[in-house]
Amino acid sequence: MNKYLTIILLFIANNIYAQEIDVNDLEISFNRINSGQILPSDHQTLEYLRRYENDSLIIRKMFTDKNGTNKLEIKVVNPCKQSENIDEIRVDGIINYIIIRLQCKDRSRPASTDTLTYYNPNVPMSLIHLEESNITLKTIAGKQAVFIPFAYCMSAGDDDIRIAYIVFYDHQKYFYHINLRGQDFANYKIVDDLDEKFKALPPKLKKGFIQLVQSQCDTILQSIGIMPDDNLYLKQYYADSTQVGRKGYNKVELAHYIGDSVFVRIRFYSKTPKQTWTMKQEFVFEKDLISDCDMQIADFNNDGFGDMTYASATAARGANEIRRLFIYDKKKDELIFLKNSDKFSNLSYNKTLNCITEFSVYGCCATTFLTIQGDRLKPFASVELCEDGELTVREYDKSGKEKNVKREINHEFDPSSSFENYKPLKQ
Repeated sequence: MNKYLTIILLFIANNIYAQEIDVNDLEISFNRINSGQILPSDHQTLEYLRRYENDSLIIRKMFTDKNGTNKLEIKVVNPCKQSENIDEIRVDGIINYIIIRLQCKDRSRPASTDTLTYYNPNVPMSLIHLEESNITLKTIAGKQAVFIPFAYCMSAGDDDIRIAYIVFYDHQKYFYHINLRGQDFANYKIVDDLDEKFKALPPKLKKGFIQLVQSQCDTILQSIGIMPDDNLYLKQYYADSTQVGRKGYNKVELAHYIGDSVFVRIRFYSKTPKQTWTMKQEFVFEKDLISDCDMQIADFNNDGFGDMTYASATAARGANEIRRLFIYDKKKDELIFLKNSDKFSNLSYNKTLNCITEFSVYGCCATTFLTIQGDRLKPFASVELCEDGELTVREYDKSGKEKNVKREINHEFDPSSSFENYKPLKQ
């Protein structure tokens, strides 16, 4: 959005009239609202701008402390949207705000709800970007502190940027912007004197808050594509917390980076009793430059839990997709990386044989039937079919030694399709 774009807003009061407000006037109005010095005209502005509220990000969390169960609800209206699809990207708008409600139980007083609303005054190219995994709950001096950080999308084009923190503690609410400075849009460092900035906080809360900001800053910046290393570029980012592992209780993030090397970083999380994400595993792998990661969640071992794969390479002019496969282990609440899964192509779950099937294309086409043994895939049978109709069925013993059980010329089957079964043969 052009900073100097004039927006014509029509308000209905006693009479219908037109008022011209440019972006600068909106910024002044939002700042006034945030400070609590709201004017009648600000109420009219907000009422009109409601029609531009397209959608919302809503996060609900429940956590317990010594006083009982507490409820946290966060709503971000018109949040930043990042996507590989350019039509789905949203980085600017007319109105953007966050509402936080924290319902607390306290033995010393009746149950109460603390609320904070913040209107983003700089909506051009600066929408709020909030990641649930960055929300932190900490017990400080026997009391629960809630830290809610967020960044502003499209900040990567400036050397001077900022992130925000909203803090709830002991029925008090605090809002801070943390200023950072980089060089050539990278290597950002905190420029604020945090001890001075947080001087109004209780001493123990201030100490814990400073430690959190210093440790979390790079992670928050990475969520909007700003990397600590100026030679690193975030090409793709995927996250899922609704299908992987135990639905709603696990989360996986995959980030695809390009720099001096090309690699992916995978992080697996589990939800704690306090309803916060704790990272349990991290994997780093080299990646090719050709294919996208295309992270997918599916059940590969028929246990009812979501497993994860991503495309690590392609072969045979794109006909063979190579994927790394991670199986969710319920007992350990972890992902098991199948170390040789990238030695097979076009993996899928085979319902008929309750196994994993590989389909590979070369001079012929082959279907290989695989079982999971520990952290590896092991073949127990395969069917190879060539264009000339030559068909070979093989079986493999526990040591991997193969045995031809059938070899014939057969034109009954389609050589470009995989097999569902090998005994009897069925496509």
